[in-house]
Amino acid sequence: MTNDRLRPWLLGVLLQRCPRCRRGAVYAGLLTTREACPACGYQYGREPGYFTGAMYASYALAVPLLVVIYALLSATIARDLNILSTFALSAIVFSPCVPVIFRYSRVIWLYVDAYFDPHSPIRHG
Repeated sequence: MTNDRLRPWLLGVLLQRCPRCRRGAVYAGLLTTREACPACGYQYGREPGYFTGAMYASYALAVPLLVVIYALLSATIARDLNILSTFALSAIVFSPCVPVIFRYSRVIWLYVDAYFDPHSPIRHG
């Protein structure tokens, strides 16, 4: 993927827009994924379990963030805590990031799917 094609793709992911037209919002609420793009009709979730693949993106986003949080806590305020306590504190600090990771993992999955299957179904009507 060239820079000219990568830039709009990254912007679309960051703004959580439709992978086809990059105008329509993927989400209707905090965690509510629209069924289709309001601008072009591109179907987001086409079948039950479609977003199962988003777990891979979620994992790829969450693990490095958890490692950074753990390292920062271990080096600062959790120096005197044992490993388990530091991990529990890391999970607490990480928990506000869960909705953000959920949203971005689904958008990333949509973009990956659209890249490999550019003729994905469009809902008409």
